[in-house]
Amino acid sequence: MVENKLSFREFLQNKRESKRITMRQLAEKLSISAPFLIDVEKDRRNSPMDMEKLNLLKEILELDEYQLMLNLAGK
Repeated sequence: MVENKLSFREFLQNKRESKRITMRQLAEKLSISAPFLIDVEKDRRNSPMDMEKLNLLKEILELDEYQLMLNLAGK
């Protein structure tokens, strides 16, 4: 049986797209560069975001799955 494990990258992209927020818009709201966010969504960052940004992300995307997001981000 194959385990379907969601990555932080997939979690973030799915939630962002479900809220119809572009990468550029989200980067602006998080006060980060669009290229940084692209790297996060492409899984090219070992430590995707600090706790301050993750808390802000929770508010922006209205996340209920906050603990799941922290676990996926390795926090």
